[in-house]
Amino acid sequence: MTCSVAGIEGVPAGVRAVVLNVTVTSTTDSSYLSVWPTGQARPIVSSLNWQPGWTIANSVTVKVGTGGMVRMFNRAGSAQVVVDVVGYFEQGAGYPFHPIDPVRVQDSRPGSQVGPYSTPWGAGATRDVDVSGVGVPKDAAAVVLNVTATGTTGSSFLTLWQPGWSRPFTSSLNWQPGWTIPNAATVAIGASRRVNVYNARGSVDVVADVSGWYGE
Repeated sequence: MTCSVAGIEGVPAGVRAVVLNVTVTSTTDSSYLSVWPTGQARPIVSSLNWQPGWTIANSVTVKVGTGGMVRMFNRAGSAQVVVDVVGYFEQGAGYPFHPIDPVRVQDSRPGSQVGPYSTPWGAGATRDVDVSGVGVPKDAAAVVLNVTATGTTGSSFLTLWQPGWSRPFTSSLNWQPGWTIPNAATVAIGASRRVNVYNARGSVDVVADVSGWYGE
């Protein structure tokens, strides 16, 4: 299958690559998804792997191919595929990436003492996670996090977004009860240098590590 990304919802037509959050659900078999530029040969790699019945997401950075599209291949069974664009790269434009040694800014597990929250996120809870104390400057445009969900009591998802904006109808991380699972998330931030984190259902401990930021 092909998916148009360039020229869609504010993504410029001439972008070189896009950052996608790809989710599969209603999975019927053990399989994987490969994502690659349209017009090129399918690579022998997987972008996302699952077992039957899973709903699971992964962050994928992929070059944009001919016609502003990317292709996707499912090896076995059937799966519903959800694709969210979270960013893009342009030649000679935009903000450079500044990597840092990963720093933990939040861990709600008992006894962790990292970040302001020492209790799990409940159903429908939104909390803001501060990323300012790890060298992310006030004028940073976005931050890159590795977010882990653990202590999960129900099928649910996390959504991450910039405070002051409306919560998007997308997921950043999905899980089933009892899972411990991470995903990378690139999130726009404002001068407050905080990230909103929303849990849909059940209870979950959230662990967040900053690995870099975008800005001048």
